[in-house]
Amino acid sequence: MGKASRWEDGQVTWFLTSNGEREFGPGDIILQGNFGSDGQPFNLPLASLHGEPNPGSSTTAGGTVIVDLASGQTGCAYQVFLSRARIPDGVTDGNGQAIGIDTTEPPPADWDLQVRGARGALRWDGGAQYQISIPLDRDLMGLTFYAVAAMDLDGDGAYDIYTEPQEVLITAP
Repeated sequence: MGKASRWEDGQVTWFLTSNGEREFGPGDIILQGNFGSDGQPFNLPLASLHGEPNPGSSTTAGGTVIVDLASGQTGCAYQVFLSRARIPDGVTDGNGQAIGIDTTEPPPADWDLQVRGARGALRWDGGAQYQISIPLDRDLMGLTFYAVAAMDLDGDGAYDIYTEPQEVLITAP
């Protein structure tokens, strides 16, 4: 049996080269550094959280939106947020969150959206799933909301990584 390898936490050094190759010579390096694009140090493994609509999803009134989550952050807790409004990446909303949606504008309570798995931990395989049940209500057809799963990795109350906002347009059954 061979040895298994895995990434250890550690700072990385990156290089931008003119030839796009891993092996480069003098003059091929355009830029290098030990920091990310925002000027902050970053470490491997890079934290990520991805959400994809499950093929069994339905955005119809009376249907259920199912989102499969994947991440290398096994065991970490996630929280699902719903909103009526999207905001630009990196912009902080009134709750101090910068997760691509405005957490101060949830869908109205009378929409009666039910989220199963709104909070949870990523399983050992790095996966999880949440479901949003949409009531069979004709008044909801044509309305849009957004869903995001986010994780606070350092416990400071601000979410550090999040999924791309999922836009849900409620359609006729």
